[in-house]
Amino acid sequence: MAMIRIKNPRPLYILLLIGALIPGLRFSQIYDHGPRNPFLDETVEEFYHSALSLQESAEKFKLGKLSEAALRKSLDSTRGAYKKAEFILEYLYPAFVEEHINGAPLLHIERSGTPFVVPPEGLQVLDELAYSPQATAEKLQIAILARKLSSESHILASGFLERKLQDHQIVEAMRMELVRIFTLGLTGFDTPGSANAIPEAQYALASMQKCLQQLLNKTDKHQLEAINTLLYAARQFLHQNGDFNTLDRLHFYRSCIQPLYARLYDVQQRLGGNGKTSRITAWNPASR
Repeated sequence: MAMIRIKNPRPLYILLLIGALIPGLRFSQIYDHGPRNPFLDETVEEFYHSALSLQESAEKFKLGKLSEAALRKSLDSTRGAYKKAEFILEYLYPAFVEEHINGAPLLHIERSGTPFVVPPEGLQVLDELAYSPQATAEKLQIAILARKLSSESHILASGFLERKLQDHQIVEAMRMELVRIFTLGLTGFDTPGSANAIPEAQYALASMQKCLQQLLNKTDKHQLEAINTLLYAARQFLHQNGDFNTLDRLHFYRSCIQPLYARLYDVQQRLGGNGKTSRITAWNPASR
């Protein structure tokens, strides 16, 4: 069984303490059943190690040993690795991800209940800084944020080792990711500096397709072929229409997002879903 391999793991009692203190890492027992999913373990592991690599790149950039182009390439790689894992990490740790991993580059109130306003951190802030004309002037801040991201991704990956999901919950996470791709990804909200919304959406779709390949072996062949066809069409459409400004988003929604969303609902029910969600959310889990 594939497991996340993290060098120098922190003692378990520290992780338990972190889980108690950080609301974004606290979950009810409804998430703690089902077999481990090797693909998800590997995907979260890839993000963690990519964040480590970005930290190293940011340190070199701070010391003048790395160019802006190389820094941006490293950041793009880390963002791509995150997008592969986004559907499951956002599903399990929405508050933690928003505050530390990929939240908007805006000031916000600390979630602990204190009245403090805290500065933003995570991938969106790094995207904005690394792609700005003042990237070199912001090299110290970029290094600090990359170091924080590495630390927070370690916490996230370590916590993920304790999570076990049923198959229908994984599919539910994918349905929510489709909404996220269309509303936050392809609008450019998620990539304020680089505008890499289209390639990042492709990363997310490709990752879900690989994960579904395992899950759909448990359902009928017709369903597997139909969803694979839709996912392939979605990825091809984005590949062939890579200009952010001219992308026909309405066509993409009608021909790709909506039919995929409906098909995945059927799969979710077949795998044991009941049209309800264990999460507190404004999203309607029974929508098709």
